[in-house]
Amino acid sequence: IARTFSQVLLAGDAGAVIIPILAVGAALTMFVGVLGELAYTSMRRVLSMMLIVGVGYSLFGIVTMTAGSLQGAAFYMAQSMLVMAGLFLCCGLVERATGSDDVGRMGALLQQPRLIGLGVMVFIGLMSVVGLPPTSGFYGKLLIVREGLSTNLWWVGVTALLVGGLSLLAALRLWGSTFWGPAPESGNAASAGDDAAASNTARPPRNEVMAAAALVIASLALGFFAEPAVKTAGQAGQQLVQPQAYINAVLHNPRYAEDELADAKASYGDDKQEENRH
Repeated sequence: IARTFSQVLLAGDAGAVIIPILAVGAALTMFVGVLGELAYTSMRRVLSMMLIVGVGYSLFGIVTMTAGSLQGAAFYMAQSMLVMAGLFLCCGLVERATGSDDVGRMGALLQQPRLIGLGVMVFIGLMSVVGLPPTSGFYGKLLIVREGLSTNLWWVGVTALLVGGLSLLAALRLWGSTFWGPAPESGNAASAGDDAAASNTARPPRNEVMAAAALVIASLALGFFAEPAVKTAGQAGQQLVQPQAYINAVLHNPRYAEDELADAKASYGDDKQEENRH
């Protein structure tokens, strides 16, 4: 979308029509997504809604169409892949350990020593999604919202700030209900005892824990050492607002020019042979 809109769909007067439509779409995507975060009690569905909110932030950065906003969108999309993949893997580990992804049926998982590391990984991932510093999600959101507030799309930037606050509330509720809060009450004591026993004996597979940890650590490292990635994203954003270098690389590439010349010579030779036959 970033590549196509910057070079094709925003040419001429088209941008005056398309940008407001996409801006409304970005704001609605963020706002509806955060309402889903607050409404759902399934951990997987909450994470899915967080992913949708991230799409809204990225789209906001694209429609703002400045080098800084596109830089933020590029960085945010890259780090989101790591963070959300790690969170979904952690969600699977939580479900394997508890037998459910319903937040209402969990609680006090930090009281189980083998799940403390999993709780820390989920917390880091959720804070990255929200965009609290120094996690990787902070830098992308900062660039996107800062650029948006300085344009006539400031109202989308205000929506993004509001959605960020509500996302923090949803993230804290999700993590607190799952790992920090009290254990869920059950009307049947025997059933509660069986559930507790099953929870205590469940152990996440080590290789799956290591895979999730690798993604979470990578996203955390991207936050603490963000400067190289932010600079690379800045080059991408600059190229998107000034695409002539990209156009020249594609249309005036010597390799492609040689191929076109060879095709032209072959076509000319075929035409001459056809004329000779006639």
